[in-house]
Amino acid sequence: MVKMTVDAMGEHCPIPVVKTKKALGKLQGAGQIEVLVDNETAMKNVMKMAKSSGASAESEKISDREYKVMITVEEKNADEQSAVIICGMRDMYRNGRCGFF
Repeated sequence: MVKMTVDAMGEHCPIPVVKTKKALGKLQGAGQIEVLVDNETAMKNVMKMAKSSGASAESEKISDREYKVMITVEEKNADEQSAVIICGMRDMYRNGRCGFF
């Protein structure tokens, strides 16, 4: 299982979601992505995006300005997820804002 880390600390929306989607797109099958963000809004948006793509996601508040989201993609969801990521990226750019889910 591939493991990746996305460091989006200090990044404003929609950058944490974009970085996470790119990481999900690089997975070739099952894998885990750890996403680090510094605000609750980014954490919630990354969680929503991950779940809408068919992955499972859990979050943890580490401190007042540090959150961790663990995204897990199972082998059976990997092919389906690629199509959802492409569609989601198109919708995000069309809407031009964070929180489009």
